[in-house]
Amino acid sequence: MNWQILRRIAAAVVTAALTVLVAAPGVSGAVPGSSRLRGAAITVTLTVPRYVAIAKQQTFLAPGITCPGGCTWDFGWRATWTAIAAGKPQETVIFSPYDMVPMPVLVQGGYVYDTDQLGVWAWTPVSDAYAIVPPDQMNAPVTDVRLGSRTSLAAIRSGLKVTLTVGAARYWQSKHNWAAYTSARGLVEFRNVGTTTWRSLREIHPNSGGWETWSYYTSVKREYRAYLYTTTYIWGSQSPNRIA
Repeated sequence: MNWQILRRIAAAVVTAALTVLVAAPGVSGAVPGSSRLRGAAITVTLTVPRYVAIAKQQTFLAPGITCPGGCTWDFGWRATWTAIAAGKPQETVIFSPYDMVPMPVLVQGGYVYDTDQLGVWAWTPVSDAYAIVPPDQMNAPVTDVRLGSRTSLAAIRSGLKVTLTVGAARYWQSKHNWAAYTSARGLVEFRNVGTTTWRSLREIHPNSGGWETWSYYTSVKREYRAYLYTTTYIWGSQSPNRIA
């Protein structure tokens, strides 16, 4: 069973469970009471990462919420956001008191899967009968979701000859794994040891295996670094510095 099916099943089960707990007559603490928040300003704030690089099949965003003076709600109230990207819902997070503890906790969602839509996710407040506050009192953060990339660099000196090898890899949704990033573009830079100014040395153009190797001659001991550019759907990355 794939992640998307599991996500839909989990969403239906949790939402149904919350609705039953809120509406069921005779259940102590089930009917929301006087602790529903009201005010003109933002009173419930969702915190999610601003940037996410997909590097595996499932990534937990560790979402959280804050309220002025702390969040203490009657059992049954909830705060819900749905992330929208390219006009379609991607993930829903629900915070609600759980197990009769008045502090709301994450009871659903909070993941990015490698099958999800890339781009900017707009976390949109959801209004329902059990929302702790109206949507205009909930914030609407965004998360920029792209694929991760990796850059490696080796620098070897032999006399006056310096050989540099750059590796480029990226996460592939189709493979659900890392593989060569053959279309990557980037730059190798250098600076003389003991100085602070970085200078361009060469553009990066990997071969079919994701590698590029070349040599040049210099008597100066230098520090090198390589980085890949960020594209619309792939984050850039930078190698560790090397000295040769």
